Amino acid sequence: MSGDALAALDNYQGSDPVMVVLNVPTLVTNVGSADATLYDFGKPSLWRVRTAAIHGRVTGTMGTCVLGLSIDVDFIAGDPWTNAQNDSGINATSPQSLSPLDHFAYTWSTEIGDSYVGTNFQWGKTAMLGWPLVYVPGGCRLVMEMTGAGGFDGELHIQDGFIQVEKIPQAATQAGPDTGSDTLYLLPSSG
Repeated sequence: MSGDALAALDNYQGSDPVMVVLNVPTLVTNVGSADATLYDFGKPSLWRVRTAAIHGRVTGTMGTCVLGLSIDVDFIAGDPWTNAQNDSGINATSPQSLSPLDHFAYTWSTEIGDSYVGTNFQWGKTAMLGWPLVYVPGGCRLVMEMTGAGGFDGELHIQDGFIQVEKIPQAATQAGPDTGSDTLYLLPSSG
């Protein structure tokens, strides 16, 4: 298997990936458990999140919360991206609990093989977290999720950050109607 290589994606042959750098918007979530949409992936492209760096703070008077990065796959993505319950997705939650008034600086990246957490004076609680290198279809959302515990009554305040994503558009010769067939094959290389 040492000669195996990743083949071109159906409907995307000849496409060159484009690195897109996005600013994370300033957002405030609802009280308790909630999520904040950071980016909507458009059709008919495929996408790969490479890095997400998000800074902010939590408010409240009691309880704790944990934060996670998630890709929510919308049911309109169709087979093979969704399942019967429309709850497929990718989730990477930090193991670090945040208390009311904590500040955080979290980074998720495909280049991180060993996740770790810490605390420092400038950023508060920090985490470097792994993220899988996977393709996702248009129609998905990149979401920051907050899950409260112990009666958490606070809000998530996202203050700053950036996201680096690869956008793989359909090739100009393949930009016909979206067939929902974004299939990835592993084939042996010719070398």
